[in-house]
Amino acid sequence: MSKLPYIVVYIGVIAVFGVGVYMVYNKYQENEKRKIEDAKKQEIAIKKEEEENAAKQLQADIEHKLAVAKRKEEAFNKAVQYARENMDKPALVEKYYLSMKEFVKGSEFEALIDEKIAEIKESAKAAATGTAAVKKLDPESERLMKSLETRAKPYIDENAYMEAIAIYRDYKGPLKDKTSDARQQVIDRLYKTGLESEQELDIAKKKLKKQLDEIGDYIIEGKVDGAVAKLEGFLKDKELAPVKGKIENAILNLKNIEKGEKILEESLRLDINKTVLLETWGGKLKIEVKGIKNGKIFYISKVGNTKLKESMPLSILNASEHLKRLSKMNSVEKYLYAGLNAYRHNKIEEAKEYFAKTGIFSQPILEAVGKIELKKLKKRLD
Repeated sequence: MSKLPYIVVYIGVIAVFGVGVYMVYNKYQENEKRKIEDAKKQEIAIKKEEEENAAKQLQADIEHKLAVAKRKEEAFNKAVQYARENMDKPALVEKYYLSMKEFVKGSEFEALIDEKIAEIKESAKAAATGTAAVKKLDPESERLMKSLETRAKPYIDENAYMEAIAIYRDYKGPLKDKTSDARQQVIDRLYKTGLESEQELDIAKKKLKKQLDEIGDYIIEGKVDGAVAKLEGFLKDKELAPVKGKIENAILNLKNIEKGEKILEESLRLDINKTVLLETWGGKLKIEVKGIKNGKIFYISKVGNTKLKESMPLSILNASEHLKRLSKMNSVEKYLYAGLNAYRHNKIEEAKEYFAKTGIFSQPILEAVGKIELKKLKKRLD
């Protein structure tokens, strides 16, 4: 009997075994390759996570440092304000500064507080010892005193008496000794005037704040002329003299917002025969401006291939468009004008955001809006 069948079977078995081994080996290689790839992916993911965490930590550190710096600056400003309000109580002022010094330790405000403490001590000492008799000055010393007076005047005009005192106190020139008594006399006088000025200013600020309440009602009702007349009446009140500048600026602001429509017209005239995208209370509108007259915009709009001649009132422009075009107004006037426009279109929350940026008018207007909204709410509930 031939052995050939056995040989064939044997070879077949070997072939099958070889294929099996190859497949197992191939599978093994694939698994190893996958493990390496997975390990790389995991390594990349871990590295990415570490980088993200490091970035977050860095951002957190920066934010923390900025927050600490801001708190220290606020503490210093608060201490300066306290010193101004208590110029007649140097011991309390010094104690307050010292308490703040520990908080701002390590910042630039630590050295500034040391300077302020020195100023308060020297000024208080000068006021306590009284004014010495001053000998007649020679021409050179007189010229120096005149020069110091000129330098101090801007500070005095702004009621910044401590800064004015520093001009005389910190003089270190060749005439330092010759003018010592004369400079001390001025320092004493400025210190006394500063105390009186601070008290008068505090009274004036409180009185003005109280009287401004009615101004908010006038403005929100559109009675700007009435608000101006009321403010002009404040100028006659002697107790409000320390805040005369604030009142005059407020009057100017109100007079300028009445020019708002004219300023808008001037801005839009620059766009005549141009295609512009305007922001209105109904949405954005693309038009070709053809003319501006009597508070109206005359324009051409396209509907398909058809061109239509139309017009619309300036009041249809929303507050954002106003803010872009009222470049001739200062920020208080722009936000006041835009806020009133938003309020007239019943955009109450938007109007309140603008009113909050109107300086001296902010509180009285927001209170006036609050009263009106409360009345509306009560009416709806009844």
